[in-house]
Amino acid sequence: MKFLRCTFLLIFPFMLSAQEEDLPSHIENIVEQIAESREDEDFSFLYENFVSLSQNKLNLNTVTKEQLSELYFLSEEQIENFMYYQYTYKPFLSVYELSVIDGFDEQTIKTLLLFAEINNSAQIDTFSVGDYLKNGVHEIYSKTNYTVERRAGYKNVDEETLQKNPNKSYLGGPIAQTVRYSFDAKNKLIFGITMEKDAGEPFWNSHQKGFDYYAPYLQLNNLWKLDKIVVGNFSASFGYGLVLNTNFSMGKSSYVLNVLPKSSGLSRSASSNEYRFFRGVGATFAIKRNLHFSAFYSNKKLDATPIVGTDNFSSIKTDGYHRTELEMGKKNVLRQQVGGANFNFQKGVFQGGITAVGVLLADSLVPTSNYYNQYYFSGKRQFNVSANYAVNMPKWKFFGETAFSFSHNAMATLNGMFFSPISRVRFIAIQRYYSEKYQAWYGNSFGENSSPCNESGFYVGAEVLPFGHFRFSAYYDAFRFPWFKSGVAMSSEGNDALVQVDFTPKDNLSMYLRYKYKENEKNTTESGITYLSPYGKHSCKYVLKYGIGENVKFQNTVEWNRTESEKGAMSSGFAIEQNIGAVVPHSPFSVNVHYVFFDAPNYANRIYFYEKDVLYVFSVPSLYGKGNRICLNLSAKLKSGFSCAFKMAYTKYIDRETIGSSLEQIDGNHRTDLTLLLRWRIR
Repeated sequence: MKFLRCTFLLIFPFMLSAQEEDLPSHIENIVEQIAESREDEDFSFLYENFVSLSQNKLNLNTVTKEQLSELYFLSEEQIENFMYYQYTYKPFLSVYELSVIDGFDEQTIKTLLLFAEINNSAQIDTFSVGDYLKNGVHEIYSKTNYTVERRAGYKNVDEETLQKNPNKSYLGGPIAQTVRYSFDAKNKLIFGITMEKDAGEPFWNSHQKGFDYYAPYLQLNNLWKLDKIVVGNFSASFGYGLVLNTNFSMGKSSYVLNVLPKSSGLSRSASSNEYRFFRGVGATFAIKRNLHFSAFYSNKKLDATPIVGTDNFSSIKTDGYHRTELEMGKKNVLRQQVGGANFNFQKGVFQGGITAVGVLLADSLVPTSNYYNQYYFSGKRQFNVSANYAVNMPKWKFFGETAFSFSHNAMATLNGMFFSPISRVRFIAIQRYYSEKYQAWYGNSFGENSSPCNESGFYVGAEVLPFGHFRFSAYYDAFRFPWFKSGVAMSSEGNDALVQVDFTPKDNLSMYLRYKYKENEKNTTESGITYLSPYGKHSCKYVLKYGIGENVKFQNTVEWNRTESEKGAMSSGFAIEQNIGAVVPHSPFSVNVHYVFFDAPNYANRIYFYEKDVLYVFSVPSLYGKGNRICLNLSAKLKSGFSCAFKMAYTKYIDRETIGSSLEQIDGNHRTDLTLLLRWRIR
């Protein structure tokens, strides 16, 4: 084996230099595809994690499975293969050894080395608060957003009208503001606070004093027997998300093997998402080398819609907006306490875990009754338990999680396997069954729905690297919803398929061609009779990326789609994209220009494009109608750790005279959004 390692060091010296990038193309591609199917997904946690890891790289000789799980571009199989190699052959002598590990191709290795390195130093890193406070990095971050065109909610409304309808106007101005302070000492001691107000929310008046939302956090890593301590705002993810996952969840994309949530445990949360977080304290203990115990407690207030004349609430408000009198009346009105624990252990090829989570509300949640929410959670208490497992063998891996909800005496289960007969051929199969009665408040797992309930299905995926610089990826997913859904008044079913071919002949040249088809059933009413009709969508996308030297990069994209229903009604969407990014040589300045022409007549034909934004922000707008969108990004990394960025996004429609609706309506066919970022890093 030593001879093989030395051989690889000599004959595989391909370019693996970890250049500092805003985001690797791996991540941009994943985010764009996930946004197509899960528009409500919060990507801020993902971005924050990658920025932190790029500044405090993992040591490949000491990295743990939980730490690798934070790198969402790595699949479960790749992580297991890495951990086996690390255990058997460490220490790593060179990064070129990564090419020996099954499943680690050139693109994966390049992306990994943006966040990891080899450090063979024998120095023991003892905990010293004084040293960390002295040698850590402070960061002050400010982001301001402003829409130039005036929306209806900011227009002047006379007092008489406001007296009759106080929700006719926003309480605050059109500027959105996010301010963040953070401190990071070698990823051992991390603390900070995020402060945010959305456009339309007041900053200082009788309703609000200061920012609308505050997210303080503290995290300590590797402190004696404690692997991790979190205080303030934090996230949690255990097992495969059937009971608990408040982090980013992969879902279906062209990364067909990497679809499951990652069990990354407890982690601080600096996100400005005002719903999907915990606030309290949590810790992970290392009882033994392969036995860990985690526990947490959260106590926070939720936004909710009160039922007039009672102490109960009909629904939970999750968007975080507090712009009108009506929205203000729902702010922080329902207290929620959450407690949870997890045991995780490993014995040989077997890994297992047990997770329990309890939720307690101060007052009852009583959803308004309708045909599809008969099994939604109601009451004050919820308690869920799950057991997860994984069996790792050469070429095979079996995994799964089964959960039980005591609120409705219902079950959810997910089971699957990986199979890799040779290193260049890999398969995955996943079966899922989530009872229509199963409810988990913070569950977020693999499937069509945003939560694991009312769904069954079977997913198969394959990835083949046949020769040279080609990669073939494909999946097929058949699913069924046994109970009603919104807009579907009976049980329904559907399917989803994707095929993609990637070709990367050179370091600065890559392309892919993707075809995707998805079909769902929806209500159709004819002559007073309601029945289900299939609605399908074909989409095809070609992307070409190339660079000129080290400083100029181009991306060209063509995308087409067609939607169709049983009655034969069809509509087609089309878009072309040109992206140019350049770094000005021998200067701190860079520029990125992004242009899209789109012609997507209906919402069902909407098209998504990832576009470069400022730090900590993902931008994947959905475009429909007919028009043009152009974005300009300017950034500068100046002296003394100071940097700034400016983004202008201009969209002009040629098929309408107004944009948006209600208080967000703009009278006109164009919209201009401005973003200004200021950042100061102090070492």
